[in-house]
Order: sequence, then structure tokens, then C-alpha cells
Amino acid sequence: MQITYSPVDWFHVGLTAQRTLAFQTALDVQRGLLVSVSDSKWEFTTYIYNPIVTDRAWFLRLRQFFECESARPDESWKSLPLLHFY
Repeated sequence: MQITYSPVDWFHVGLTAQRTLAFQTALDVQRGLLVSVSDSKWEFTTYIYNPIVTDRAWFLRLRQFFECESARPDESWKSLPLLHFY
């Protein structure tokens, strides 16, 4: 789940949460922050879960947007996650 605020088109900040059963993690629900920058073709997002405890986790995402043929005009742009790093 994500809630974001975008003061300008290319910058996003927000809150995020995920429910996981990660290895050796006592937390079932992880909460955190996200920061994202983007342009018309690329988006880079950094997530940090559990930022105020010592068991924090970082997640980096790089996405590329590309135009494709679609039967629906509102779906002409798609995204492809290129890199996920935990």
C-alpha cells in the first residue's frame, strides 16, 4: 500500500506499508517512507521500511516507461520494472 504526495510532476514522497513473512523478522507489517524521482521515460524509487528501528530494510526500484499499441487509449503507456534491489 502506498500513499504519495507530488509537489511537482517529477518528485514524489509518501508513506508505504507491506505485509511480509521475511526470514528472521519479527514484524508482520512493515511501515516506511518512499522517495521517487521521474521523467517521461524513467522512474527511480527508494523505499525504506522500519526506519526508526535497527532492523530496517531498503528497497530500490528502477522503472522504464514505454509506449505500446493498445486497444484502449488510456493504456498507451506501460511500465517495466528493470531493477529491484533489496
